[in-house]
Amino acid sequence: MNNRFGIRVLALVIMGALAFSYAPTLAGEPAVENAAAQTEDYVHCAMKSTVVYWNPLNIQMVEDYIVTYLIYSSLFTYDENWEGPVNDLATGYWQDVHPNGSMTTYINITTNAYFRGIDTIDDTSHPLDARDVSYTYNMIKNNSGGTFDWYLEELSYFTALEQVPDSGVWDQVSTWCSYEKATLIDDISSTPILPMYLWGPDGMNYEADALAGMDPEEQIGSGPFVFEDWARDSWYEFKTAPNYHGEADYGAARTVDVAGVMYEVVTEATTMCLMLNTGQIDCAVLTGDLSDFQDVLGEGELSVNVYKAAVAENGITDIAINAIPT
Repeated sequence: MNNRFGIRVLALVIMGALAFSYAPTLAGEPAVENAAAQTEDYVHCAMKSTVVYWNPLNIQMVEDYIVTYLIYSSLFTYDENWEGPVNDLATGYWQDVHPNGSMTTYINITTNAYFRGIDTIDDTSHPLDARDVSYTYNMIKNNSGGTFDWYLEELSYFTALEQVPDSGVWDQVSTWCSYEKATLIDDISSTPILPMYLWGPDGMNYEADALAGMDPEEQIGSGPFVFEDWARDSWYEFKTAPNYHGEADYGAARTVDVAGVMYEVVTEATTMCLMLNTGQIDCAVLTGDLSDFQDVLGEGELSVNVYKAAVAENGITDIAINAIPT
């Protein structure tokens, strides 16, 4: 087990419960009343804490990771059992070990991914390519102190390449390591790939202060969802993107079959369980509240069938919502 895997599992230990309802509503919950009408066909989830850090290079809390991977894609990810890495933006890779013991890794990437936001959800004018990938990793290496830079300490020369020279299709990226590193793919997994056109000096120039605080409206990614709306510290809406590369690259295994997802902040575990029992929400994160998980959730008079399970990863989010392969 590599360091990333161990740390991520420990950081994301949750208990999850999923309630299936034909018509989930949010009646009696004034905090989300205004948003409920337009999101009745969304998956409604509850979590106990709010999102703290929206900058995808500086995420720290469980909730930060959840929303980041709704919006952004990465080269590799992990499956619902935290096994892998498995391909995400990457479509394959190979490694050359040189006579001096150093190693170059070549990664092919999809040509089906696009950067878009809620106002440009159907826009395909900003395709993700190898230049965005190399830009992201090189920027991370140049800005220490974030979430991902220490994974890249032994890697150098992230370079965008064309598999067919002079084709104009930047569909491969390479990186170099001074030795044959067995965990290299793990080290570059789960890093959110950023749009160079937006982060660079010709765009919003976020790179000038790459770890600074950001707002959700500033998040433009290539993941399965786009940020839609929010009420700070209360609820967050994400709309399913119609042009997600996961469906194009992997078919039904990563096709998102929900219209969107809405996260509500519900600080009391008992309240969260009662909302599940009555179908007001569809799933919830009950970190550490074993008594409510055992004694309240799924007990008493129920309006829906409640399914509960203890998991050791961000299970409900990844399995049910974020199109992780099953």
